[in-house]
This record gives sequence, C-alpha cells and structure tokens, in this order.
Amino acid sequence: MKTIPQSDFRSIIGYLEKHRAVIRDGHLVGTSWKHLNGFVNMREVAGHAEFWHHIGGIMAKELRQYNLDVILGIETLGRTVAQTTAFHLGIPYIWCDTFDDPQHKGKKHAKFQEKLMFERFVQSGTRIGTLDDLLTSGSSVHGGNTLMRDMGAIPVVTGVAVRRNQTIDAQTCNSDSLVVLEEVTGLRDWTEADCKLHGPCSHNTPMILRPGHGFEWIENNPDYPVAR
Repeated sequence: MKTIPQSDFRSIIGYLEKHRAVIRDGHLVGTSWKHLNGFVNMREVAGHAEFWHHIGGIMAKELRQYNLDVILGIETLGRTVAQTTAFHLGIPYIWCDTFDDPQHKGKKHAKFQEKLMFERFVQSGTRIGTLDDLLTSGSSVHGGNTLMRDMGAIPVVTGVAVRRNQTIDAQTCNSDSLVVLEEVTGLRDWTEADCKLHGPCSHNTPMILRPGHGFEWIENNPDYPVAR
C-alpha cells in the first residue's frame, strides 16, 4: 500500500499548493459573490484520505480543551473534517446542508436532512464544535451555527483547516471561539463595483469559470474575456 510521506503534511498550504489546489493571480467570483484574485480549491484533494485523517488529528488536539459534545460538519468537505475530527475525539458527528438565502445575497441558512434525524443529537445546552474545510466569508459556518443556536445548543467553537480572509473572526461565524489551522495569504477580494475600479476587472483579467461562480457571472457579462 502506498502511503503519503509525513513530511508532505508539515504544511497544509504546502500540500495544497503541491496538488494545485491554490489559485493565485487569477480572477474568480466567490460564493459571497465578491471578485477574487485567487482561490483555495479544496475539491482538488477531496479524495486524499490520509490528508483528511491528518487534518482531523490536528483539529482534535486543538478542540479537546473545549469539552465538546457533538461535532457539526458543514457540507461538503466540512463533513469530512468533522468525521475525522470526531473520530479522534471519540464523540458523535453530524452534518448539515447550507443554502443561499434568496432574500439576502451572501447569506446562507442551514438545515439537516430529515431522514438522518440528526436533531436527536442536539438538545438545549449541547456543546457544539462546527467545522469546515475553508473559511472565506464565514457565511456557511454562520448558517450552521445559527441553526444550532435556534435549537438551543451552544456553538462553542468553529474550526477550519484553512482561512483565506484574516478579517473573518468568531463573531462573523456566530461562534464563541474560532480555531484556524493555517492561513493562506496574498488573496484579495473586491465588490463588483470596486473590482471595476481597482481589481482584476480593471485590467480585463480573464474570468475563471470554475471553481466559484464565474460561470454565472459571465452569463450577465458575455463580452468579458474568459480564461482558457
């Protein structure tokens, strides 16, 4: 059986860059609908089981002090982080889906799949650790933590493998605390209006259609150049 050398795991960002999961000096539209000059595409390593097991072990060490009852994962890869972390902690894990709020652009709400009956794990006062793979705007974990608060639970801590926006804090996540394993630097974002003045739009930097929402943005801007 082929295993990944432990030296590959010394840096999460280094591992992601090795597997071309970090995009720099590009032009994308993120889930928050802001324009970005780069992106961390965790889906590139979605099937790397040893990597996620390693992430779960590190996260568990960071979260043990919080005396959690349940780990909540945010779909999609937050669910993977939650599973491996909960395994190391020896506690249950659950997960939720998040959806764009049609009334408020950039805001998300969360819900459980009814058939899984995850509500049975959440009671008044249940201490929750909410996990995701990547923290960009905080909207997904905010939605998950809001769901927990609405059910009477306590979102004690939010944990993420990578944060790409250092201005996002625990309050943004609707959580009491925030744990970040590694930071990715050099990535910026702009509103569409600011992008046209100062960002990639002002230089006609071709739009990357995926990952992100560039493929939707280009439908309203068909004359804008597209990355090939």
